Amino acid sequence: MDAPNARRITQTVSDDIVSGRLQPGEKLPSERTLAARFGVGRPLIREALRMMDELGLIQTHAGRGTFVRSVSVTGMHRQVGMAIRRRGVTAAQLSEARITLESEAASLAATRGGPSDLDRLEAALQRLEPSEGIEHVKLDLAFHLAIAAAAHNPVIEMMLESIAPLTVALMTRSVGDAEVMDRSQPYHRIALDAIRRRDPDAARAAIEAHLRVAGELYGEDYQRRVDSLAQRAMQERGSLTSLDDIVTAVLVARDAELSPRRVGS
Repeated sequence: MDAPNARRITQTVSDDIVSGRLQPGEKLPSERTLAARFGVGRPLIREALRMMDELGLIQTHAGRGTFVRSVSVTGMHRQVGMAIRRRGVTAAQLSEARITLESEAASLAATRGGPSDLDRLEAALQRLEPSEGIEHVKLDLAFHLAIAAAAHNPVIEMMLESIAPLTVALMTRSVGDAEVMDRSQPYHRIALDAIRRRDPDAARAAIEAHLRVAGELYGEDYQRRVDSLAQRAMQERGSLTSLDDIVTAVLVARDAELSPRRVGS
């Protein structure tokens, strides 16, 4: 199968969906028409459609055809997450980006976070602290996204959501390393206390220190691809849960929790 061409077709049609040129519920052209448009065979079109279905962008109904789905947050994070994973991002590169984004998010949360944000953060941390394994990974991501929400900058939120599958990959590597967990986890409480005191410098420093533990303790793994680290960790745990399933579960739960507040805002 010609994977590069299939990805090119997928990206072109995905761009049409995301930009609004193809609307939710709109029927896609037939395989024959798409094959003629892109100058490829129908098997390649089928492969591209399979990719788009995995991204949550389309849905096929037997006897009726293929239709555009609504582009949800979960669908978009799959698209971006898969694209970034194809670039072979390392633990070091991801950690560097997270330090840049999440340290600033913590600083902004300390100056902008309101009482409801603090309540959500405290509740999230109380669920996180006693948890273990994959459940800990889910709650860890939820806590970090709650800090981003408390920063009240939707661009930062979207950027962190877009790399959530990679973030989960790194968290999956960390949760199986007792030394990393012992060193990194106390910084969650330190960061929240700083946000509660409205001390942006301390909040920024706590998150930065938390995220630098990987560089200090991962050893050779720090220069390895995050998807390979996650695959190894999941195999060691015998887990059948995918990274995207973990992220989807967290985002769906988060949106369900926030929807009453957003409707009323």
